[in-house]
This record gives sequence, structure tokens and C-alpha cells, in this order.
Amino acid sequence: MGRKRKSGRRGTQPDEMFSAGPFEFARFGRLVLGRNNMTVADHAKVQEKMAARFPAVTLEIQILVDRISNRVAGLPPAKLLQRAWWGFATRQMMDIEGSGTGANATEDDATALRLVDYVQSVIAATPPRLPYAEEVNDDDWAALSSDVGKLFRFLVHEYPVTRTAFRRKEDPNLDMELEAFQVRAELLWVNVRGHRYQTQERQALAEVVMNLDLCGLAHV
Repeated sequence: MGRKRKSGRRGTQPDEMFSAGPFEFARFGRLVLGRNNMTVADHAKVQEKMAARFPAVTLEIQILVDRISNRVAGLPPAKLLQRAWWGFATRQMMDIEGSGTGANATEDDATALRLVDYVQSVIAATPPRLPYAEEVNDDDWAALSSDVGKLFRFLVHEYPVTRTAFRRKEDPNLDMELEAFQVRAELLWVNVRGHRYQTQERQALAEVVMNLDLCGLAHV
């Protein structure tokens, strides 16, 4: 027979407990555990709200795409990409512990990267509005950064869950395995770039060393 637990003995108590709606969380040091107390009826109500939200989400995404395109059309492409690249490179060079390149990357780190590749795609796809502005000023850059950040938050968070809820409402027999595959594929397409992190690429490392050398820091 297995050893019985003594009656009255208490298990490890969490350092902190908190809740948000039907979700409960307990923190044990660096480990956080969660529990969903939602009933079947509660879940059905949430799915109904998500399905109803889907048209608004797609409209907001389209508005952001149009606004980003309009902003980019009037800005000098070379200077815009230069600012985007150096904004991203600066975050990487300042991140001495590498937290911005892996699992601990912040939302600002992700936006900085997207401002390089996504803005380049927008430049290629958008007819220019001439004459271009002379510079990419701080207000232009802040507005563009904010819109790109909002766009990708929609694409990563609200869009997948509301679209699936909407599709399930339209088709109760929806193939959820295929739906899950599509969501994973789209999230990978949105978030994954290349085969390695930038700091592991030869070209990126060469540029960092070159710029450190120009600043007199390469041999410090």
C-alpha cells in the first residue's frame, strides 16, 4: 500500500493569490499556476460575445492598415527604413542580457522588429504620395509605431479568438483540428522571422562590431 498523507497536514501555501473574473492564479516563487472556473454556460456566453465582436475587429484592423499605408506613403522610404532599423538595432545593443531576443522579449521589442519588415512591405505595396516629407520627425514616428503595435496586437490576440468563435457559430461542425492548425500557422507567419535570432546572424554581428569600433568601444 502507498503511504497515506497524514490528516491535518497542509501543503505548500502560495506566496500570492489573485483572480480575474472566472480565472484564479497562485504564485509560488517564480512559478504561477492558473485555474479556469468557468462553467459550460459561462463559456458559451463568452463565445457568443467573441463571435459578435469579430466584424468590429476586422474593421479596426482594416482602419489601422489604411492609416499605416497613408502615413508611409508620404514619408521618405530610405529615411523611414533607416530609422526603423536603428530603432531595432539600438534595442538589441542596449539589451546586454539578451532579454529582447527570446522568451523574455517585450511588446516594444516585437514592435521594433515589425517596424523593419512590415513597414518595408508597406512601402513596396503603397503608391508614393509625392513630394515626400523631408524628414521622419518624432511625431510621425510615434504615430506610425503606435499604429503598427496596435495592428499586431489585434492579429496576435483578438483576431484569432474572435474569428474562430465566429466560424464556429456559422458552422457548428467546424473542423477544430484544421482551425487550430490554421491559427498556429498564421501566428508563426506573423511572429517568426528567419532561422535564427538577429544576434546570431553573421551580418547583424558584423554591423554591431563595426559600429562599436567606430565608437571606440570594440576593445573595451
